[in-house]
Amino acid sequence: MHTAAIILGLIGVLLPFLLVDLRRYALRPAATDRWEQTPPAPLTAGALLQLAAWQRLNLLLFAAFVVLGLGGGLRSWTGLAKNGMGLIVFAVFLLVGLLGLAHHFSAKCPRCGLRIGVQNSLVLPCTCLRCGVTLRQDC
Repeated sequence: MHTAAIILGLIGVLLPFLLVDLRRYALRPAATDRWEQTPPAPLTAGALLQLAAWQRLNLLLFAAFVVLGLGGGLRSWTGLAKNGMGLIVFAVFLLVGLLGLAHHFSAKCPRCGLRIGVQNSLVLPCTCLRCGVTLRQDC
């Protein structure tokens, strides 16, 4: 269990740096210049509904990740983890975290193809940072 804690710590330290570099690369001037010349057309209702569904599932996976993390930490801190149950909770915690991360980077802007997970941390941004198309109905 000690090795898993070290690996999780390294992931927690290195992942933010990787995400910042990925965002810088995706929003570099060479990638955004071609989209500034044409005004964005509004998205269809179907595309907006798909993006809203992506946001709901993204928030649900994040909430499950937080609840499992707090529950697993509380179980081990209070000494209630017995019979390998803590290991099962830890495995589910990692699985939900990896699924959430994969889902977070799965959606793309319908106009320019920039991954939405690169643009914003958890929720759907109002507009795409590269091409400027409106991604949410309430903006």
